[in-house]
Amino acid sequence: MIGKHHKGALLTLVDRKSLYVHIVHLGSTRASSQTITCALDRLQMSHAYSVTFDNGKELSEHKRITDAGMETYFADPYKSIQRARNENTNGLIRQYLPKSSSFDDVSNEQIEQIEFALNHRPRKTLGWYTPSEVMAGFYTVALAA
Repeated sequence: MIGKHHKGALLTLVDRKSLYVHIVHLGSTRASSQTITCALDRLQMSHAYSVTFDNGKELSEHKRITDAGMETYFADPYKSIQRARNENTNGLIRQYLPKSSSFDDVSNEQIEQIEFALNHRPRKTLGWYTPSEVMAGFYTVALAA
């Protein structure tokens, strides 16, 4: 997600089954490889099997994910439907950070609060369980296609 006037960027990672959200503040659209590496390490710890990227330059470190044994996919340009869950999550984040917001001023504490709110928000597609409950393994959810 890019802030107003391209001020700041957020990397959003969404687990496709539990809808659990990780948000990483990249600082700028030209984020350092160290920041991206930190985000990818966090992704690997969440036991993900695959990742679908858009075609942004900021994810040039995707090779590390492939090296770690995860499948990587790239969405076709202008085909947001291929990343629908992530796009929907970005819309939920916009409830907290409207399009008029610059992400330069967003603190890590704010990001953690947004992440907490989204991960503890009951979802209809999860049978009204929260992503945190599903991720913790308290509930098994059968997702409809």
